Amino acid sequence: MALVSDRLESRGASRSLLSCSEWVYLLSLLIPFISYDLALKTARIVLRLEDPGLMESLELMQSDLLFDLGYVLLWVVLFAVAKKGLSRWVVVGLFHLLTICIVLFTTSAYRYFEVTGSTLDPNFVLHYLSSPEGTGGVIASEVGWGLLALMLATLIYAALGPFLVTRLVVRWRDWPARTRKISWLRLVGVGLAAYALLSLSLPGSESARVSKSFSRAAFANIIMTAADATEDKEISDAVPNPVAEKPPPDASLFAGGESERRNIVLIFLESTRAGATTPYNKYLETTPFLDELTKSSMMAERAYAVVPHTHNAITATNCGIDPPLDRWGTLSLATRKPAKCLAELLKEQGYNTAYFMSQTSTFENSPKIMDNLGYEEFHSIETMDKEGFEQTNYFGYEDDIMLEPSRKWLEKQKKAGTPFLATYLTSAPHHQYLSPQKRYGHKNFSEDDLVNRYLNSVRYEDFFLKNLFDQYKKLGLYDDTVFVIL
Repeated sequence: MALVSDRLESRGASRSLLSCSEWVYLLSLLIPFISYDLALKTARIVLRLEDPGLMESLELMQSDLLFDLGYVLLWVVLFAVAKKGLSRWVVVGLFHLLTICIVLFTTSAYRYFEVTGSTLDPNFVLHYLSSPEGTGGVIASEVGWGLLALMLATLIYAALGPFLVTRLVVRWRDWPARTRKISWLRLVGVGLAAYALLSLSLPGSESARVSKSFSRAAFANIIMTAADATEDKEISDAVPNPVAEKPPPDASLFAGGESERRNIVLIFLESTRAGATTPYNKYLETTPFLDELTKSSMMAERAYAVVPHTHNAITATNCGIDPPLDRWGTLSLATRKPAKCLAELLKEQGYNTAYFMSQTSTFENSPKIMDNLGYEEFHSIETMDKEGFEQTNYFGYEDDIMLEPSRKWLEKQKKAGTPFLATYLTSAPHHQYLSPQKRYGHKNFSEDDLVNRYLNSVRYEDFFLKNLFDQYKKLGLYDDTVFVIL
């Protein structure tokens, strides 16, 4: 009987690509990995769809199932090929490292979808890698202690779990060490199956209620969206672009007869939607001062943002050109002069120029971008006194923090009798909407805490506008200044 048992074990070992202990090692990490991935996908489906049916849910999980199964077969092949020595250590190291990376990425993709309602794409990843100072704050603001504890436990198990589980199971079953005989034909078959499954996971499925990006496995989606972006770039490079071939001509300004040179002030209200302000929503008393200004001002009844990104919008406004529509275009603003912009044009007419912002300067290299837009002076919170001011988000402070440096600069301009362009960028309504309350208190605009904090942040901005206008009036500059609020 013992002889028969040994023969059966030997025959089973020769048929299998991996030994029993190797299967335990692989599956002790891959089974929790697959379970976790499918659990997150199920949670995303529940978040996205109302009453998803069983068939629809399975269809949306198809990419994840194919990817996970292909991923398992991929490592079966690699472990079978790398039997021992350095190659085995390299494969084992890659097995742990890549699995940990995919788990972290899948977790990040789920949290990103939970917060934004959008799928994580390469643009955000590349943006983080190129500007970790600013985007790091975005990520940190949405990572709670529970998520940190889960990720830490996942990392510890992914690093040590397979080794410990395998040791325990081998001791329990008392498996002898056996030399495996590899069937190369079978190995090729499993490798082709892994390739086919991983390839089939990439396209995703599209329905009336969701996009392909949503249906794809998180890691498969990042691969496909990166490939699509590369293909689009290749096509755009191959097709002549009249805008790129013919950049905007150098603009120039001419004095209009004997007209007086007015000061110009641009005020960018960060992340402020029209419907959150009183002029555009009479039922919402968030910005009474701004509403009062509209009675003696020109007001745009209909306007559209081309792209929801601050530096892109500031470039379009200051330079009169189409803004960059992607994140790489945004970052390139720090390395190139996009056009002859308003600050430079006014400087030629004898104007002094300054840019004030209530955020940190590290985000997307703001000082360099403003320098390329032609501003002579740049002021951010690094040069301002933060004592007594609350934070409005992970990279900004109360907008009133700009008032003192603004006053000092304006006094210099008045003493010199020089016209000027001053631009102010607020920060209060930017995510994560901390809505400072010590200075002006809070109002209850909504039962939803997130919405209420946002609307209170917009309300705070209105106080800053009033304070800034009062500053110009006290300095005797108000009547000689044109204010543009965006």
